[in-house]
Amino acid sequence: MGEFLGLAAGGGMLALVGVLVAAFLEQMGFLRPEKRKRLGQCAVMAGSMGGAYWLIAALMAQMNFESLSNQARITAIFRGPYVGKMVYSLLQPSFFAPLSGLFAYAAHFLGDALFGQYMFAGVALAFGCTFFSVWLVRERLFVLFGDGFSQNASFLLLCLPFAVFFFLPGWPPVGLFMLSCVFSLAGRRLEGRNIRFSGAAFHWLMAVSLCLSAMVTAGCVFGVVG
Repeated sequence: MGEFLGLAAGGGMLALVGVLVAAFLEQMGFLRPEKRKRLGQCAVMAGSMGGAYWLIAALMAQMNFESLSNQARITAIFRGPYVGKMVYSLLQPSFFAPLSGLFAYAAHFLGDALFGQYMFAGVALAFGCTFFSVWLVRERLFVLFGDGFSQNASFLLLCLPFAVFFFLPGWPPVGLFMLSCVFSLAGRRLEGRNIRFSGAAFHWLMAVSLCLSAMVTAGCVFGVVG
């Protein structure tokens, strides 16, 4: 349990640093209050959804395999072959695949800066890539379609059936970040418009996606997926 609490404490410390940086940028005039609000919303969405995926997976692993004392180890929760190979690459980085190798070297470098906390660095980097991806998508959709649609659509991105992989070390968070950058830049050529999308439709999409996400998360715990 101590390792698990240490992982949570490290994440909380990074979140505090992010809040202080955002407050500093706002005081310097580089970040407008309304943009800071959307930035905070994206951080809460990414953090809460990522934490939910991890917590659900940890509970599944505890009930089926072992006690929670070892759940801070990624491979004790997510038992798929890719996750295991990726965790090993955090310690011994290699380009066994382009985006996976890029993530492994970046996380290993961050782990060196964090005094050898390579596992924590990998998870933190995955959360960071996903957070910035959601923020980029939210900002572009906000310009194009307004606040309500952008908030629902960006949250739906975190509910997709395979969204659990956005919070695990590997190529998915890197790929998501690259796609969000492309979308943000390409979206400048699009014209904004007012559209109406039923809130009930969003709720149905989220409900179905979350049910499928639970199935994928269970597959990751049992080593069937990932």
